Amino acid sequence: MVNAPRVLKIDIVNQQRIKKIAVKKLKASLEESMSFLAGHLTKFSGSRSGSISVVLCDNNFIAGLNKKYLKKNTPTDVIAFELRDPGVSDYIGEVFVSVQEAVLRSPEYGLTWQKELTLYIIHGILHLAGYRDSNKEERKSMEAKQQEILRKIFG
Repeated sequence: MVNAPRVLKIDIVNQQRIKKIAVKKLKASLEESMSFLAGHLTKFSGSRSGSISVVLCDNNFIAGLNKKYLKKNTPTDVIAFELRDPGVSDYIGEVFVSVQEAVLRSPEYGLTWQKELTLYIIHGILHLAGYRDSNKEERKSMEAKQQEILRKIFG
């Protein structure tokens, strides 16, 4: 018996008005380029698939989440919440991303705001996959994986 491939499903909710975003195109490119993470993301649920919600928001919204859940009274680029319920659902978690922050920060890094936004989404999903960036070693590993995925999406 051949194992069916694992599938990563990404739902994107656009609740910001900072920039117009081609949500279907973004969703397709993320699902395709990150499908290799599906096995890792779904290992706790025992399912052959997993789903993640990505919420595109503004700085005001993400600052509220940051204050409520992380006790930091500032906007941030991305916040990921793991919401696994092993054996019950294939739902993995939620990633909240500030489009406004991507627009503001992209010039600092020489990226378009679209690439910066995609990087934030990838970063959040990698956190759900178990990647951490608490120290220099972890950060280096996570950044390498982010760049690998960005190359798959943007060439």
